[in-house]
This record gives sequence, C-alpha cells and structure tokens, in this order.
Amino acid sequence: MHIQKMIPVFRILLLICSVFQHIQSTTIGHEVSHMLDYLVGGKADSLKYDKTLRPNFGGDPVIVGVTINVDSLGPIDEVNMNFRLDLSFRQFWRDNRLAFKQFHPENPEASYDQNLTLSHDFLDKIWVPDTYFPESLRAFKQDVMVPNVLIRLSPDGSIL
Repeated sequence: MHIQKMIPVFRILLLICSVFQHIQSTTIGHEVSHMLDYLVGGKADSLKYDKTLRPNFGGDPVIVGVTINVDSLGPIDEVNMNFRLDLSFRQFWRDNRLAFKQFHPENPEASYDQNLTLSHDFLDKIWVPDTYFPESLRAFKQDVMVPNVLIRLSPDGSIL
C-alpha cells in the first residue's frame, strides 16, 4: 500500500526530469547552431571563413587522408580495356579554422568536446579537397533521397 502512494511522486519526478532534459538538449542545439554560424560566416558577428582558401593557406600543405573500400568490380571489358568499379570513398583532413573545443563567446572557460555529425548542406560552407580520378571514363556519386555524404566535425577541426 505504501508503494501505491509513491507512484504519483515517481511520475512527477519522471516528468520533471524529461522536461529538464528537453530544455537542456534544446539549449545545446541552439548553442551548436550559433557556434557553426560563427565559424563559417553565417552571421554578421562571425569569423571571416573563406572556403576558397585551403586550411593553412601560405603555410604547410593540407594532409588529406583517404580510405577506399571496393564494393564490387566488374564487368571487365577486355576489348575496350575498361571495367566498372563501385567503391566507398572517404576523405579526412584538419581545418583549424573550424576548431571549436574552446568556443563560447559569453564564457571563454566553457568547452564543447563532442564530435558533431552534420548535414550535407555544411559541405557548401567549408573548404573541401578537389579530388579526382585521372583517366576515368565516367564517375558519379550516388544520391538517393539526399546526397550520400557523412560529415563529422571534431572539436580540434578534424573533418571526416
């Protein structure tokens, strides 16, 4: 009988916790959006990010890592000396202009140390390596409903 009296109290505590979590996640989402706008020039008070200039422009070259997974090979046409290759292609590099670990204009001591998974729209706002496959007859990127792109931004400015 004592437990039955406690059930309404537990329900109220659960409701309070879920409301607090929603408020906290909404606040964090707003802060992340504000931070990204600040980094890539979406607002008047933002940094002047120039996506036409590579990271470290005028300094050391950008090291771009690449992973390629072959999904299928074939058919092979020996007469015309060509073949079809389906692959998964991934690039990763660091752009220090996008580092955000210590970003918080109102509170410089605050930090954000989680990777951000971003929409494909973010690619239009940042520098991206100009990768090509020499001597390919034809190349295309698969698009289903949206572009088949994953963007993960790390606090140190590393991009996957």
